[in-house]
Amino acid sequence: MTKKRSTQPTTEASTVAHCLCGCGQEVTRRYKPGHDARHASALFREWEAASAPQRVMVAERASQVLSPALMAKFRASAARAQAKAEAQARAVAK
Repeated sequence: MTKKRSTQPTTEASTVAHCLCGCGQEVTRRYKPGHDARHASALFREWEAASAPQRVMVAERASQVLSPALMAKFRASAARAQAKAEAQARAVAK
């Protein structure tokens, strides 16, 4: 069986944008390779430094730009940080 060839071009002109991690490099996708993880780490550091109301906004922004896998890592890191902070608060209260 032979495959039919399309008469339309297979590639379209890619739109150039800036990497979402904030590095400023031009990309044809959302991130340069590895920069999605860099962005997730930066968002987590921002979340750690934020107050409780601001943390909600940082987490919302993260959910809008990160892949599901990186968002899961972001949530896991946030949960560990929250548990650690609660454990330290209990130790100080004793």
